[in-house]
Amino acid sequence: MLSMAKDCEVEVSSEDEGFKGAWYRAILQENPTKSGRKKLQICYMTLVDEDGSSLLTELVEQRLIRPVPPEDPNPNNGVDFEEGSVVDADLKDGWWTGVVVKKMADDDKFLVYFDHPPDLMQFQRKQLRTHLDLIGSEWVRPENKELSKSLSRSGTMVEVSCKIDKLEDVWVPALIVKEDNDDDEQKRFIVKCCDDKSFTFDGDDDAKPNILAVDLCNVRPKPPPCFVEKYDLLDRVDAFRGGLGWRQGLVRRILSEERYIVSFVATKEESVFKHSNLRLSQDWEDGVWLQQPKSLTKPGNKTPSQGKRKMSMETTLTCRPKMYSTAAKPITYKRTRKRSKTSSENVETIGNERESVAAIELSLARVSLNQKADDARNGDDTPVIMIPTGN
Repeated sequence: MLSMAKDCEVEVSSEDEGFKGAWYRAILQENPTKSGRKKLQICYMTLVDEDGSSLLTELVEQRLIRPVPPEDPNPNNGVDFEEGSVVDADLKDGWWTGVVVKKMADDDKFLVYFDHPPDLMQFQRKQLRTHLDLIGSEWVRPENKELSKSLSRSGTMVEVSCKIDKLEDVWVPALIVKEDNDDDEQKRFIVKCCDDKSFTFDGDDDAKPNILAVDLCNVRPKPPPCFVEKYDLLDRVDAFRGGLGWRQGLVRRILSEERYIVSFVATKEESVFKHSNLRLSQDWEDGVWLQQPKSLTKPGNKTPSQGKRKMSMETTLTCRPKMYSTAAKPITYKRTRKRSKTSSENVETIGNERESVAAIELSLARVSLNQKADDARNGDDTPVIMIPTGN
């Protein structure tokens, strides 16, 4: 057994719900016993007590205390992580165990899946370390996990159907976190809403993304890219409004500086959008992408299936979306409260911060006639989205 003694630095885990798989640095305040049955007092190095005035001390079972693992050799040029690598991520003052599911285009960034609770986050290489298990007196690196080959595997970018005031369908960008096998009647996914334009899920991001459980029929793949140099009048487009998602509309007026006035099909409301926030509208039907003609000179004269052009025969999710019902439900996990010393003025709970990626109910605001894109955000610039559960 590797030696531990009073006043040495150690790592402490917890069996509390919501903290499994996390290790926190602490100072051991008494010597371990030979029997190992006595609880030992430790003082956390990153957690504070309820009033935030001093570092948190606890009595912890010896089996939950271990020496500090050896550091990665040359962390910037040494161990190279790949898809399936088991890692520890530096997150909210602790080390959380996860699995790399995707190596990003930027070689210095990785998408990491966590199981407790289910979540996906993006980290830089410097925020990760090799996961090591202490077996006897030796540190052992676990074998890489075998990842699913499915096209709906963890980390896949998709879009989730939702409604505005039960009136308009909106497609919200999201990442598949995992398949939800709790419901045997219908296949469901746990997804994480995100911005597919910025795609920023850094581990130290205090924004509060949202995780939902959705039916397969309310999920579709991300549409294939379709380059458009310039949109014409009456082009059928999807307009992206930050915090809301993609809304279907028609180009009603062409402005200067690559800007357009778009009228939303469902509400007839109009708003100004940049070229970069528009895309040609495509429909996902029976596993195939269909695109409307470039311009509709007489809207309303064609049925939904007429005039559509196949974009791809390759299927990813083989269920036609239900355009008039949404079964997305926010997921809320219970979590024990522990406090961090990261802020002396406003001490947030470690539990709540780590839980924030999986607990917030979404809300969609009706967009007024003259509302700008940024108006969709609340006072602290956090996107507000609501996915109704349906009747």
